[in-house]
Amino acid sequence: MTDQIKRIHILHYGYPICGFTNETPDKWPPGHRWARIDDAEASGHPLFCQRCRDALDLREHEKRIQELRETGALPQLFVR
Repeated sequence: MTDQIKRIHILHYGYPICGFTNETPDKWPPGHRWARIDDAEASGHPLFCQRCRDALDLREHEKRIQELRETGALPQLFVR
């Protein structure tokens, strides 16, 4: 018998990118599944975790800002 899918999370370095748990998938609650970070099909699924989607969008935004800074198209305003 399989559990009904409740939520699909993005797996990043073995953990959900949304942070809903600090456990690996083998210890997740029933019904929680995972997808690779580059799995575009999963991101369109209606049970895809919104917090994972938001975290992924933020990562893409940060990557684009870094690319713009590296090309000089965006001045570096803050130093980390």
